[in-house]
Amino acid sequence: MFCPGIHRYPGSAMRIGARFATKWGSFDIRSVKCMQASCIKQHSGTTVHKTSVRSYLAPDQPVVEFLQQQPGDEGLLAGNVPQPEDWLRAWRACRTPSSFNALAEMLVTEHYIRQVRTVPVARRAIKQMVAVMSEVTRSKKREVLRSAWSISLSLDDRKDYRLIRFRCHDDKGAVSGILAVLRGGGRASIGTLQDLDEDKSKAVAESVVHAIKQLCTPAGGTLDQALEEHILQHIRHYVSDGGASVQRAGHILATSVMPNLVLVSRDPSHTVRIAVRDPLHAVPRFEKQWEMLFNGRHALVPDIMNSEVWRSRLVACQRQVLRTERSQGGGLETVLRHMSFAKQRFDSYAEPLRKLCCLIRAIAMLLAQVAADPRNDFGMRQRADNILQSMTPSELFTAGITADYAAETLDFVRRFDVDDHDPAVTPREVRHFIRRMRLLFSEAHILTTSRSPDGPSASSGASASSGPAAASASSSSGPPAGQCLTITQIVLQQCQDPEPIMYGDRVLVLWSAASPKQVSGL
Repeated sequence: MFCPGIHRYPGSAMRIGARFATKWGSFDIRSVKCMQASCIKQHSGTTVHKTSVRSYLAPDQPVVEFLQQQPGDEGLLAGNVPQPEDWLRAWRACRTPSSFNALAEMLVTEHYIRQVRTVPVARRAIKQMVAVMSEVTRSKKREVLRSAWSISLSLDDRKDYRLIRFRCHDDKGAVSGILAVLRGGGRASIGTLQDLDEDKSKAVAESVVHAIKQLCTPAGGTLDQALEEHILQHIRHYVSDGGASVQRAGHILATSVMPNLVLVSRDPSHTVRIAVRDPLHAVPRFEKQWEMLFNGRHALVPDIMNSEVWRSRLVACQRQVLRTERSQGGGLETVLRHMSFAKQRFDSYAEPLRKLCCLIRAIAMLLAQVAADPRNDFGMRQRADNILQSMTPSELFTAGITADYAAETLDFVRRFDVDDHDPAVTPREVRHFIRRMRLLFSEAHILTTSRSPDGPSASSGASASSGPAAASASSSSGPPAGQCLTITQIVLQQCQDPEPIMYGDRVLVLWSAASPKQVSGL
């Protein structure tokens, strides 16, 4: 594209002959040096060329509409001033965390591809742009908090950082955001031994007040005491994780600097996780399964996760099951390759346990291969054989019930583990969860053929009341169209269908004539 009649230099020694091939078709140059590739790239970023391009694409509009309103505005983005695309890159670096050095290296590559200025954007310029965007965001938060008539604070300690969130209400509605992110609890350094012996709850309370003071202080300005007093007077709710010191910090704030703080509570997500974890560990049968599958040394799930050989064998076993049965447990027609589990987060066992319950046949084949392979050491073969011998109907049935329990409790936890949860609906959600757990487990609806998001249907209660044996016998025919099975039913179907598994001189039978009686006795 060429720029017709806009820039022409008299006295030029050379003229480009092409008229329409390039944007230089009607451009006179002074020397051969001006024909370098860098000059052509720099020319594409000039205001004159951009105006010409806009005029060429919209010939019906006058050229004056593409110019700046004020003559002095032409130089606002000239020189080394950050361009709009630089602000976008700095914003993306904040949204997708990366270091300033890494972003500066990326901009050097982009500068080589498309030169907007003489030198690429440096690390210092990126840091300054981030500081400007941060101050603009902080100014918006100050205006929101200034008009709020009710404020809630939320604290969450994450390793070396303390995250303080806020949620405020004003005449326009509710607004949520991050009040501050403090490193090391808000202290730059620890000077004396008295600082180490100081009550941690008092230090947490001081860090909250310090964060509010920082927010109320504009960049390069002084503390806005009126705004600070307004925020402290209108904080009415304080919520934190399960740490005792953080809880005591809320009471310290209520008696010292926040006179209208009336509610100090724990984070519902942490509370629910603890409430659903302790009952399982109190059951000896689950404790044994937990050690064998997840927590013990050389447990099954960590061994599969950490061994490429075990994962490859499990994939091959799944493919064999799909070739013979066309589907795995619960109608699964694909091969599962990963089992994500983090021991430090108890609720993370829900997903791998569900996968284990759907892969009973493939898991049994994998363990049989390991136990019968003489090339493996004795300890590995013995562990595989012990897990195989423990795959009795009662143990598998227990695993299915535990998987259903984990799925229900995890779904309840996820209702609170969101960015903006309405605390007004918490009592209703708790009542619904208790009612659903009683229906599924206390009244044995977990064995019915129907399971909807709102709970089992009333019409399926007759089959549940007859006991696990009758329910397991009726579940083998499969659910009606449009309905889904519980994980317990998936386990029972897999136990009833497959043939005995032979490995070495042993035979593994997952279901026998005495199995219904064993299951019903749980």
